[in-house]
Amino acid sequence: MDKLYVLYNHADMENVQVIEYKFSNRIKGLYCDGTIDINNKLNEVEKTCILAEELGHHHTTVGNIIDTSKFNNMKQEKAARKWAVNRLITIEDLIKASRSGCEYISDVADYLGVTDKFLLEAIEVFKNTYGIIYRYDNYAIRFNDAGYSVEEIENIENGNIC
Repeated sequence: MDKLYVLYNHADMENVQVIEYKFSNRIKGLYCDGTIDINNKLNEVEKTCILAEELGHHHTTVGNIIDTSKFNNMKQEKAARKWAVNRLITIEDLIKASRSGCEYISDVADYLGVTDKFLLEAIEVFKNTYGIIYRYDNYAIRFNDAGYSVEEIENIENGNIC
């Protein structure tokens, strides 16, 4: 099922109204008191990423956090982003993209239906959550500043990745 459609359904179930609004190009979306405004100039992939993050604010944010120079506001911004990442991308998705032949960030983002920027933020979230190397089933996922790599694990000795 289409990710944007699923997010709209989630918003509806949470009684969150989603409105497409004519913002300046700089503003992509805002959440306030049960309403999400999304820039109507965004394409579907951008709307998906923005709606996910704004729903993240619905679930994780308290108060006005527009001033991101404040530590607590930035902390809440990161919590909303983490919620969005966990809603749109899984470790399994990264493995499937890699096994499907996606080599570059733009290829993986297209495969997953997210923006390059969102994917890089997701990789940072995963790196902070799981560490630089994470073992999932028979795979080792290595997170780095340029993206990630997936390797099939052939030998496991004493819990170490060989």
